[in-house]
Amino acid sequence: MPKQTFFNLPDEKRAKIIDAAIEEFAVNGYAQTSINSIVERAEIAKGSIYQYFEDKKDFYLYLVSFVKESYMSHRAKFVGNVSAQPFRETLLRTMLFFREFQEKYPAQVHFYFAMVGDTSIPFDDEISQIMTEPSLDYMREIIERAQKIGEIREDMDREIL
Repeated sequence: MPKQTFFNLPDEKRAKIIDAAIEEFAVNGYAQTSINSIVERAEIAKGSIYQYFEDKKDFYLYLVSFVKESYMSHRAKFVGNVSAQPFRETLLRTMLFFREFQEKYPAQVHFYFAMVGDTSIPFDDEISQIMTEPSLDYMREIIERAQKIGEIREDMDREIL
């Protein structure tokens, strides 16, 4: 994860670095993206990136976390309290949210789908830990609540749903 020096940067510069990296990785994949291409796009000195991150892998894992957190925080605002609304409404709002998120943050969505399909990533287990568990927890919560209030039969296996 980033060193403190990265968080000491002005928000605008930090966002420029993140955006440049997301675009480079989304277009070129992990193996084909170089730190050089990222720093050129971000218009910073190459040595700077190593003041912020240990290496390319560290930077990439940060971006995975960044995209996940961005998605989850926006989803929570858009969808609302899933424990206080019917299952169908939650499902519908989640789908509508995804469409809106795609429109607002196309580079992040492109990065996500490029990451999922990128077979050149040698540390996909670490990515799965970052990305999968929060999504599964979200769906489990929705399904569990729907089962408790009778919107989904209780004999249906939550893990299969």
